[in-house]
Amino acid sequence: MARILIVWELGSGLGHVLPLRALADRLHLAGHEVIVAARDLLLLRSAFAGSAHRLICAPYFPGLALPSRQLNALSDVVWFESGGHSPETVLAQFEAWRGLLQSLCPDLLIADAAPMALAATQGRVPQLNYDGYFHATDARAWTTFRDWERIDASATADRATSLLDHVNRARIACDLPAAADLHTAFAADRLVLRCLPELDPFAPREDVRYVGQQTVGGIEPVWPAVANAQRVFVYLRAGYAQADRLLGALSRQQGIAVLCVVEADDTAQRPSAEHLAYSTVAVDLQQALVAADLVICHGGALLGLAIQFGKPALLMPLHTEHYLMARQAERIGIGLLVMPPLTPADFLTPMRRLLADATFTLNARTIAEAHQQRAPDAMALVLGEVESVLANRSIA
Repeated sequence: MARILIVWELGSGLGHVLPLRALADRLHLAGHEVIVAARDLLLLRSAFAGSAHRLICAPYFPGLALPSRQLNALSDVVWFESGGHSPETVLAQFEAWRGLLQSLCPDLLIADAAPMALAATQGRVPQLNYDGYFHATDARAWTTFRDWERIDASATADRATSLLDHVNRARIACDLPAAADLHTAFAADRLVLRCLPELDPFAPREDVRYVGQQTVGGIEPVWPAVANAQRVFVYLRAGYAQADRLLGALSRQQGIAVLCVVEADDTAQRPSAEHLAYSTVAVDLQQALVAADLVICHGGALLGLAIQFGKPALLMPLHTEHYLMARQAERIGIGLLVMPPLTPADFLTPMRRLLADATFTLNARTIAEAHQQRAPDAMALVLGEVESVLANRSIA
């Protein structure tokens, strides 16, 4: 039995904690002890309710509160969101992560959106980066991704150079040699992506195991009882500014049955209709997606799951990571992208198109079949990677 530390540092929402719950449960069944260190303990406790895993708070930087900042590359994300802007902040996080390792003595660290954890613990414990494409720390990830508008490329390059300097100062203070580049400074021993290669905006990568998304249990989805209606599954993050406009439009649309999962418990303020049902807790996504004809979401993990189940998606991105995946989904004909400000027609017109045009569903099913051939038991592949890293450690 190994002691495995799962860490989560950047991002928000169930798209991080639910896959980690699925992984932690499988690791536990395989006989391993699991400890989860995460930035959001409230969300973590909710998603891990009833589990046997130990939950602790992860060291993380709260992010720079600036009136204007533009994230053009992963180096910018680490600079603004992980404290990379300051050598003192970087060193403080190195010391915090290393102190945590010294206290817990894990045999393996699994990182989800945790670049600073990977950098700080490099050489101290075997590492597996179990991530979406956006925070993965391979060489491809450090390229500029904001290609749809003019950017200050020199400022981004300067931040990347300074970030490497700040990390190298911390490395030297912690008796590590200076790294030649950011890829080396943040590299993990193994990279496993919870992403479909078809949805990777950077194009399929070499030396990467694509395993897709995993479902995890929830309550049974209860759809509105509407005869002969197409089913639309909706997931809305708390605070989504266009939520009332979207739900108002859906409440007036006939011929569909809508099940909407909303993170905030404010359904009393939502429009009601016989064909519209709400849930404020996570539902069993496998059941929900099998039954759905269309998924409406922001992007991210749920987009990946929708495509794995052969369902097209209407996408309303909240941030750059969502946007990049949504744009890629639109490019390959499995979804449509809408951006605010939005009118009801801006939601309903693409929704009707997705439901009426079978090409979107056929494209999604083609990718689903290809994924099933690549990874018929995706979690078994992840566990295989875990055991491989552990075995290499024991041999060394």
